Amino acid sequence: MIVQLDDRSQYDRFKPFGASVVVPSTAMISLLDHYVRSPSAVSLLLGMEEEQDIVDLEIRKIGLAESTLQALELPEDVLIISIHRGRDVLVPHDHLEIREDDILTLAGPEKTLDELALRFEG
Repeated sequence: MIVQLDDRSQYDRFKPFGASVVVPSTAMISLLDHYVRSPSAVSLLLGMEEEQDIVDLEIRKIGLAESTLQALELPEDVLIISIHRGRDVLVPHDHLEIREDDILTLAGPEKTLDELALRFEG
């Protein structure tokens, strides 16, 4: 769920529901700040890099759950940016155990990410 707020004072009201809250008045400033600090990451996020993308893939295939990130044997051209487990964001490392319903945020070539989507989501 995404909530667009015009009044920032209502921000905390939507967080308990797991909503992603966007405040347009500060969103552009935040985007510019990130663009100055990491132009290549922002260009990737905004889809400005040719044939590269960022996707969220949910682990739904039973055989992948309960294995480690290292056991996934991801292609070398794919980077795990983060892992969401419920409301927690986990830092990826080789020995982290993957669970069913984890959401992996991956960056890499569109074709490779499409292939991984089939593999992860079954």
